[in-house]
Amino acid sequence: MFVCFSVKTRVTIRGSKSVVSVDFLEEKQFVFQCYVTTDPSTPPTVRWYKTEPFGDLVRDEPPFVYVAKEFLIIMVYPNCSSKCSKYLGEYRCTGGSNYSSENQTITLSYQYRPQGEYVTC
Repeated sequence: MFVCFSVKTRVTIRGSKSVVSVDFLEEKQFVFQCYVTTDPSTPPTVRWYKTEPFGDLVRDEPPFVYVAKEFLIIMVYPNCSSKCSKYLGEYRCTGGSNYSSENQTITLSYQYRPQGEYVTC
């Protein structure tokens, strides 16, 4: 018996917007979920890549970056701009099956906010 699935792989990044502004004056946690739907015959694969400068696979780098299955978590701490700035840039989630794959990207960019300017809730 031969079964053919025609379900194309779809990748959706859930979480913050596709372009996120980061300032280094307050602690913030960014959580992105790479949601993959594909044909039911094979489990989907999910991988996160930092596209700049080399397209490297993202790995845990505590306390700033965590990768847990389909989740990418990036932590920003107050006044860590020299250490945290290397985590800014574009990230690509690649999801797929044995038959097809797709990519989506999100971008973390620097937002300058003068030291005396505070956000009120």
